[in-house]
Amino acid sequence: MRFLILLITIFALLFAGCNGDDNTATEPALTTVPPDKSVTPLPDMPQVDDLINKTWLLTEVKDSTDEWKLSKDIRIELEFSIDDDQQVISGYSGCNTYTGIFGIDENALFIDDLTYTERACLAEDAMLQEGKYLSALGTAHSLDISEDGDSLIIGYGLTVPSYLVFQPKPAASPAIIPSVSPTPKVEPSPAMTPVIIPTPQLMPGSVMVSIYIEPQKSGTQAQRCEFPVNIGFYPPDSDFITLAQPKSAIFYFSGTASCVITESGTRIMVKVGPVNPGTYDITADGPTTLLNVKRNVHVE
Repeated sequence: MRFLILLITIFALLFAGCNGDDNTATEPALTTVPPDKSVTPLPDMPQVDDLINKTWLLTEVKDSTDEWKLSKDIRIELEFSIDDDQQVISGYSGCNTYTGIFGIDENALFIDDLTYTERACLAEDAMLQEGKYLSALGTAHSLDISEDGDSLIIGYGLTVPSYLVFQPKPAASPAIIPSVSPTPKVEPSPAMTPVIIPTPQLMPGSVMVSIYIEPQKSGTQAQRCEFPVNIGFYPPDSDFITLAQPKSAIFYFSGTASCVITESGTRIMVKVGPVNPGTYDITADGPTTLLNVKRNVHVE
């Protein structure tokens, strides 16, 4: 009986020794634990000053599927901030505004609860760009910041990784307020004094002349008798270039035409003078007269 117990014990030890030398023994199963999105608070992360408190502009897209070509005419913005100890991502997606919650663990990026407004855009291209961008944010998985802080790269895509490239939005230039200096008092000079054309006279005039005007149609034709008119007395047989220049006149007056009753009916007349007796080409120029010319008028 003792021999049988000893024999059983020896076989048990030999069997245990064989199992101990077998390298194909089954290992305990490993349990995969999904990453915890309650990551280290953002202020403890390096390069935080290069990430938050900035507005990032999307400047380049590297989409491995070649299904998204970034339009330079569509403005897309991204911001990171901390609001009541909550890490918030927000921005403008080309048509609507969006917001969400984010977390960072080393270079891993997690974005949750991404929501956006639902305003429709008239530009179809803007809506297409927006859809691609928001879809990319929903599959974002990593980020990196250049050493100079001038580029932010966000990797996205589950099966075919792609990435978005952002650059800081330039700060708005401060409005330049022009300095206001007191306006210096300018003393009138001969060059600034209004030029008054002197009435040329060969000798002191002695005759007042009544000029009857023939109104002509014009864009400013008055519907009444009284209107301003300029009367010029020129040498007889003057050409029209001379007649159009007041400084070439022998006498030149500014007056007001009015209606007078004559034997031939109501006429428009202006009385000017004094002038010297003689023969003149007389012009009348006003809003309703254009340029009336009476040739070789003898004044006594």
